[in-house]
Amino acid sequence: MLQKLIFSFSQCDIIIDIINFVEIKSDYKKLQKVFCPYLEEGVSFNSKGLRHLMYKNTIRKRNEKDVLERSKHFEKARRIIEITTSLQEVEKINASENNKSIKII
Repeated sequence: MLQKLIFSFSQCDIIIDIINFVEIKSDYKKLQKVFCPYLEEGVSFNSKGLRHLMYKNTIRKRNEKDVLERSKHFEKARRIIEITTSLQEVEKINASENNKSIKII
């Protein structure tokens, strides 16, 4: 599989991307669900959050520098969610997942 990817891209770039993604995904998966006082419910760090970290929207990928910088702050973000009692900026999206209503903020 790696050989197929290298065929499409330069060897150096693809190896860096794979290594960074594997490390970021591993660190992200270690994050446990945390209770948010403002939302009065638990916040999960799931695959949708990981995708949001990697992409600005469904098509546009974030640049590598931005992703790496954001990934350095996983634990800080978790701690902020755990103690926050207010929001500075809100973008609410109501969605459903497995016939269950969810709130994405």
